[in-house]
Amino acid sequence: MERIKTLFTFRQFSEHQPAFSEASLRWMRFTETTNGFKTAFLRVNNRVLIWEEEFFRIIARQNGLDEGEIIDEQKASAASSGREAS
Repeated sequence: MERIKTLFTFRQFSEHQPAFSEASLRWMRFTETTNGFKTAFLRVNNRVLIWEEEFFRIIARQNGLDEGEIIDEQKASAASSGREAS
């Protein structure tokens, strides 16, 4: 069974992951066809949502890391700060 995707609006994502401002996320979306992030942005009616897991998979691939490294590190960080990672 496939897992449900964790989707965020630009505002929600920047609050959840403060390293990324809303403006930087919008720019990444605007340049998605050249920066490799096209699959991380999903369109639902007139909204654009960010698929968190895919977003971090792309970052891992672009940095030559195992795709699980960033996600595992994110979960560990979230556990130590007392919040739940997706």
